[in-house]
Amino acid sequence: MASISWPTPDFPKKVEELITEFYSLADSKEDTTPERFAALFAEDGKMYGLAGASTGRADIAAARPKSWNMIASRKHQPVKVYSFKSDYSDVLVMGQISATLTNGNSVSVEYIAQFVLKGDTSATPVIASYKSWADSAPWFKAMGVQ
Repeated sequence: MASISWPTPDFPKKVEELITEFYSLADSKEDTTPERFAALFAEDGKMYGLAGASTGRADIAAARPKSWNMIASRKHQPVKVYSFKSDYSDVLVMGQISATLTNGNSVSVEYIAQFVLKGDTSATPVIASYKSWADSAPWFKAMGVQ
């Protein structure tokens, strides 16, 4: 993902790869995506977003197709990454998400996301918890909900 500002030059490459793969899969509709996406999480990982909460790999994989309800295409563009712990296990991502809806309308909003990681962040990080926040009003407007 081009033009992401990472926190430090020594930010773990494995965490960069995990975040990059997360957003690449989040924006993919391929048949194998739900399982590949869920595999980025710990077995008991949690995901919280606009579509609700999911716990555990099976639940996360099952929820992925629902995340495409009313969405024809979507693109996350992380812009700035911050880390709050010296082991890089708590990461905040600020970015832009753009989507084209199945009704033909488009929406683009800023988002903030928190990745809490477990495992050795220099070798085998997995997502313990992912939370994202964005202004829902532009989404509802684009969906035609008043």
